[in-house]
Amino acid sequence: MKFCPNCGKQTDDIHPFCSACGYKFPAAAPSNNAYAYQTPPTQPPVKTKKSKTPLIIIIAVIAVLAIAAALFFVTNIFGNHVIQATEFRRYNDGELSFKCEREFDSNGDMTEQVNYYYDEYGDVYCKDIYTYEYDGKHNRTGYTYKSVYYDEYGDVEDTYEYKYNIEAYKEDGLWYYEVYDEHGDLRWTDVYDKHRERVQQLDEDGNITYKAEYKYDIFGRLISSKEKYYEDNICTEWYELEFEYDGGEIIGTFSDASNWDEYSSSYKGYEGVYEWNFYYFW
Repeated sequence: MKFCPNCGKQTDDIHPFCSACGYKFPAAAPSNNAYAYQTPPTQPPVKTKKSKTPLIIIIAVIAVLAIAAALFFVTNIFGNHVIQATEFRRYNDGELSFKCEREFDSNGDMTEQVNYYYDEYGDVYCKDIYTYEYDGKHNRTGYTYKSVYYDEYGDVEDTYEYKYNIEAYKEDGLWYYEVYDEHGDLRWTDVYDKHRERVQQLDEDGNITYKAEYKYDIFGRLISSKEKYYEDNICTEWYELEFEYDGGEIIGTFSDASNWDEYSSSYKGYEGVYEWNFYYFW
């Protein structure tokens, strides 16, 4: 209950006017009750910060792949990508007629090559052994050539052995090996390309006696070769080889030949099987 300040009449709290004199009571002040309901203030939405780690990883992987691809391309195109044939076999009408076995040191240099020649009965009638020496920089300094002939019973019939010294130098991106005999006389000069394939052979007077052309794919693998032989600077015979890759081996087939007369047709049927190793050097 409340009392009217004008006439003193008691009036219920809910009435805004005095029931006796009509006095208007002032509006009640807002309650300071701590327990009164209050609408909570509206908070702005919190933005979640996304992590950039996955994006950084993706960019790093792309960069590494791009660098690896660039190095692979530059090395294969401009570097000295050497293909090593550890074994080569040649067949004539399905029968083994020639086999070459090669050994390499930890530097990738060929230290020994053994050639086996077979007769029509499948027996070895001749064996050539080449032992090479190097200067530690892939340049040959000399080699020994030994040839062994066998009789029909497989016993040694004749043996010949020669020692050669080599003076090596590089010019216009090619390696020149000047081969000298035991008396110090120049016998011939072998010329090799950056793949360590022999591209030319010159006699003691500088005349070309042998020339080869090679084609490689983008991976540096040999896909074809053409070899020519000369007499008095005139090409007397040549043949071409095409290579197909089959797992860890490569099949080399003679696709064409010239001036082989009665041997030409059978020579095209020869087949070489290669086992390859790869290494780089500059």
